[in-house]
Amino acid sequence: MNKIIFPLKLQMKRPEVGNLHEALARIGYQIEAAEKANQHFGASTRQAVLNFQKKYRLESTGGVDERTAQALNAALEELGAFNTELVTFQVKGKVSSTVATGLGGLQVRIMDKTVGEDSQLTAVVTDDEGAYEATFTDTGLRQRGKMRKEHKPCNKLIDPR
Repeated sequence: MNKIIFPLKLQMKRPEVGNLHEALARIGYQIEAAEKANQHFGASTRQAVLNFQKKYRLESTGGVDERTAQALNAALEELGAFNTELVTFQVKGKVSSTVATGLGGLQVRIMDKTVGEDSQLTAVVTDDEGAYEATFTDTGLRQRGKMRKEHKPCNKLIDPR
């Protein structure tokens, strides 16, 4: 991802506006599809910038000036958006049950739990003793604009009865 430049303002159409759309989406703001497709700084882009400026206590202009660009870049840096190195995650565990035998061959799914739709990051099958080891990179997380390592284990036992 490229750093946000300035000035960017209403009615502009250029690749730098597309970069702004990507940045705003990574931070959590919605942009209309037509604006994204045309790299157009329209009403929804302006509203997202205004919301960002309000949140970060910047002058509410609706356009990207020097201070807004600096704040956007700082927020993106905090999310790791400029880090191009892939991060690999490894999850190890063992399924156990006090009521069931035959823990081999069970599917374990590693999920990105979010508001809305959950997304599977990888899936593995347990060995004969119920042990598993899953490895995945942050590629899928980056595609969904999630740059933080916020994944935590879910130690929930599902009763097979």
